[in-house]
Amino acid sequence: MLTLAALAGAPTRFHLIDVRDANDYAAAHVTGAVHIPLADLEARAGEIPAGTTPVTICGKGGGRSAEGVDILNRLGHPHALWLEGGTNGWLAPILADKHHDAPSAFTPESLLREARRQKGAEAVAVPKVCLLDPDGDIVRQLCAEGRARRHDGWVCYHTEMWVFDLEGHEIGVVGCAVGASFAVLVAEEMFASGCELLISVTSSGQISPEGTPPYFILIDRAWRDEGTSYHYLPPSDWSAAPEQLLSRLDGAFEDGPRVLIGATWTTDAPFRETEAAIAAARSRGILAVEMEAAALYAFARARDQDVICLAHVTNQMGTIEGDFEKGEANGTADALAVVSRIAAGLG
Repeated sequence: MLTLAALAGAPTRFHLIDVRDANDYAAAHVTGAVHIPLADLEARAGEIPAGTTPVTICGKGGGRSAEGVDILNRLGHPHALWLEGGTNGWLAPILADKHHDAPSAFTPESLLREARRQKGAEAVAVPKVCLLDPDGDIVRQLCAEGRARRHDGWVCYHTEMWVFDLEGHEIGVVGCAVGASFAVLVAEEMFASGCELLISVTSSGQISPEGTPPYFILIDRAWRDEGTSYHYLPPSDWSAAPEQLLSRLDGAFEDGPRVLIGATWTTDAPFRETEAAIAAARSRGILAVEMEAAALYAFARARDQDVICLAHVTNQMGTIEGDFEKGEANGTADALAVVSRIAAGLG
């Protein structure tokens, strides 16, 4: 038997073999494990590289994996081991017991139904184009200028929606939904209420120097260092923007605020952005760190919805004096100019 700690301490010593069925392997597996179903192990034992110790892995450890060790022992691998705890032991709880194709028992439609009943509200559709404003600066500026009105049919228990006109596009905006889980909760309710395109503009910290902030990044993919995305899609490194939306925005930002296209790192813990983590992100070609995009893109793919995310690079994570300066009207002038171009291209 091989313990999880021993595997973590010297992973290159071992050749990991997942002996479960194909569906289980596809749903989640130990990083680096190859898939050889138990029924095929004897026929494919020759694939084990010389000089490595084979380790069989099943779901909980000690069942099919122990049978696999018996097979390998008979075939001339006396040092074969099975992994204690199996795949479930290696995975964090957030990755266990996920069935991504199964419908949810709790739906945004049922929540909104009950909220309308409790509040005595009619079902009123939200605008087809909606905006997430995690910092809340856009909402505050619009309200201060008298440009926004409250959407009385928005019955979300946690937020208010404001409606405003932007270059002929009616847009519903929700402010201060910070972080992956909150952003996706609101996104689910927006699309259940009639939204057809969701734009997110979130403040972010600079990872790779691409000039002096502020500027924007049209996020084409986001590193999944948060939890929410794993409830929507199987484990992977990245969540990608809908390709059909990116292609329609080609050339949309010329002669406007500076907009780059690139990758971001979505984190759940902004105050755990260590030097080592930042260096690793930079080595992956990541331009900035934010808190929502990976989850929103996973939701978009799982639900087949149109979502586009922008990072507003406004800071260098407090490493310099005079940081977090967003520009005119706390950056809302530039942010709305970018949103307007997206609404024109996709709305």
